[in-house]
Amino acid sequence: MHPQMITKQIIDVNKAIFDNTFDTISALQDHSEKMLGFLLDSVSLVPDEGKKVITQWMEAGKKGKKDLKESVGCIFNPIEYYFLNSANVMGYSIYTLIEKTDQSFKEIINKLNKASIEIVDKSVQTIGIIEDKRRKQTAIEKKQAVEKGKPGNGSAITLRRAAKTVKNKK
Repeated sequence: MHPQMITKQIIDVNKAIFDNTFDTISALQDHSEKMLGFLLDSVSLVPDEGKKVITQWMEAGKKGKKDLKESVGCIFNPIEYYFLNSANVMGYSIYTLIEKTDQSFKEIINKLNKASIEIVDKSVQTIGIIEDKRRKQTAIEKKQAVEKGKPGNGSAITLRRAAKTVKNKK
């Protein structure tokens, strides 16, 4: 496939992604505005000045949304022109760009894998240390409980020993 066609397809896909995302966010915002308008109309706790401020806020949001759509929409044509013509002027293939990008992503993924392995190793070591401390503490508590003769923690053995001692003395 020709590099210019690939570049155009990449830009078209990005434009379609932007349009779909923008339309989805726009629909959510419109729905939120309708719900807020319904809430403002049905609740008498909000004063008229507050309703006016909220209405102005919603209008500013609509204007900002419209301006964003126009701005981004106007940017795609110059970007397409720049990438398609700069590849021709420089003799720079889109394939080279894709290879370099792919190599960069592989390096980033390798670094992330190494970092995540280090984090998991440290977590495992920490869990091991915590478990060792817990086992030692449990052993200490059991030993202290046996020494104090608390029920359920070796007191039966202590009682048997005491009973044998009493029996042997008779």
